[in-house]
Amino acid sequence: DELKDYFKKSVLNKVKRLEHYITLIANKSMDENLRKSSISQAVELFEDENRIVQISSLANGKETIIDRPVRTYFDRLYAIRAEKVVITFYKVTQLTDVRLGPDNKYYATAYIFQDTKIYYKEASEVPDYTDVTEKAIDITIKPDTTVVGDKMVVLYPAKLGNINVKETRVTQ
Repeated sequence: DELKDYFKKSVLNKVKRLEHYITLIANKSMDENLRKSSISQAVELFEDENRIVQISSLANGKETIIDRPVRTYFDRLYAIRAEKVVITFYKVTQLTDVRLGPDNKYYATAYIFQDTKIYYKEASEVPDYTDVTEKAIDITIKPDTTVVGDKMVVLYPAKLGNINVKETRVTQ
């Protein structure tokens, strides 16, 4: 239970950092160099660049889901033709049982909600598109032994894997 609590905190930390980078990347009023460096920092949260981020949208009651490699996802977010994009992650509803794989890495899946608001018009107070999406984030935790002072300490840094859409709902 103690290790699971540690994993959950590590996962929440990664998700919060991801949310922070997404906010910077999508904010067109921020310095372009900061936005571009945020892409690289966001990609580092993942196991590798081959991981997939699924994006979804709803139109006429039909959900469309598209797979994007992580760097492509962030590059497209950077270049989106909206004036403002606000993506907020909240409510980790579940962290599956953490299981040890044959490769001595731990694996789990976190289920979270993502609130998306897209503003196409400059200075608009009301978003042109909103949705809430439940997502499943695959997590890999690889034990890493390091020396701290005169002690050997095992750290369990979490890396993000694929992010999959479970359900999308319109919020307007």
